[in-house]
Amino acid sequence: MPPQLGAALTQCAQLMYAPNPDPGAVAAAYEAYYTAHPVEKNAHTQFYKRWKRELGHALVPIDPTQRATYAQDLRRYLDASDATWRW
Repeated sequence: MPPQLGAALTQCAQLMYAPNPDPGAVAAAYEAYYTAHPVEKNAHTQFYKRWKRELGHALVPIDPTQRATYAQDLRRYLDASDATWRW
C-alpha cells in the first residue's frame, strides 16, 4: 500500500502511484530526478524500493531452463542494480 500522498509529488512518485504503472517509465523518472537532486530518504523512496523488489518476485520465468538459473541471475541483477541506483 502506498504511503499517504502529499501535494508535491515527484514525477516518479506520480507515475508509480498511477494505475498500472510502467516500471521502465518509473525507473527512468526516478533516475532523472535523483540525478539532478540529492536523494532524500522518505516514504516515497522507501516505497519505490519495496515496489521495485516486488516486481522481481512477480517475474519468475515459466520456462524450466530459465527457472533453473533464475535465483542466481536475479541476485546478479539486483547486485548490479544496487551498485548503480542511488537509493
